[in-house]
Amino acid sequence: MAFTIKVFEKDDYLFSLLKMRLETMFPDAYIINAIEDPGRSDCLDFSEFTKIIYDPRNIDMSDFKDAVPIFDELGVIDCRKIADRLGLITSLRKNADTISIRSGVSVALIPYVYMDDREALIDRLLAERVFMSDNALRIDLMGRMRVPGPESGGIRPGGMTKLIELVGKKSFKPEDILSCCNMDKKGFLTPGAASGEDDVYDAGLTVIRRIVSSSVTLTRNTSPTTDALVIFEGFRSGELTELVSGFDEVILLLPSRNSQEDLGTRKLVSGIEQALTGGRLTVRYADDIASGEDYEYEQAL
Repeated sequence: MAFTIKVFEKDDYLFSLLKMRLETMFPDAYIINAIEDPGRSDCLDFSEFTKIIYDPRNIDMSDFKDAVPIFDELGVIDCRKIADRLGLITSLRKNADTISIRSGVSVALIPYVYMDDREALIDRLLAERVFMSDNALRIDLMGRMRVPGPESGGIRPGGMTKLIELVGKKSFKPEDILSCCNMDKKGFLTPGAASGEDDVYDAGLTVIRRIVSSSVTLTRNTSPTTDALVIFEGFRSGELTELVSGFDEVILLLPSRNSQEDLGTRKLVSGIEQALTGGRLTVRYADDIASGEDYEYEQAL
């Protein structure tokens, strides 16, 4: 059964994320950006009906009583709730044989490269559609100066310090992480940087463990689904092997292939492989990404 979903969204990147997720849920749907392509009508000729969703932050759809806002009451994008409000859950169940309602994926990134190289890999992961859930969470566990600032990331510092304080409370739940997050320019929900340069390290391993485990726990939920990218910089090798043990994938980003000969690198790789409880380790190289010939190595070094 073909139908059309008109999306009124001014942010092209957010629209692309929505489209990818909705296409996975509804392979028979035509999903169009009604702002960028308002005159498109070819798909309507093949559609049995049309649904409308919109971004309430900058679009007024009060004249369309059946239009559904993209964000829920908590400010989160949950595509299953959107489908429910649109009356499409029945269609989703009919497609159950071809659609798998997945939980999220947890990815730990350990970069030993410049910031630009690190961000280039993250852009590559986005292009490879590694993160396909309703929400993509980014947690930067590093010094303040290594986190993308307002100009490049769009997020003011301070959110990580707020998260650290929140994690220390007995009432803290994994879902509370999202209350410290805003969406950055890449589309990640992230707390951004801490207020102080060393706040992450001063918090202590107990707090860091709780942030990490809570981020991974969020990826196990199915409504809304959440992917998590947690980036570790400045931690000791022994701390890293413990912290990344529960992730679905661990990516070690090295400057070049020559880096693999370093004894410390080999020990780190061996320690991570032994610590992983079910995930996989891949090694990628900044030089390859820069040249456009990036390969990933599941069998590390």
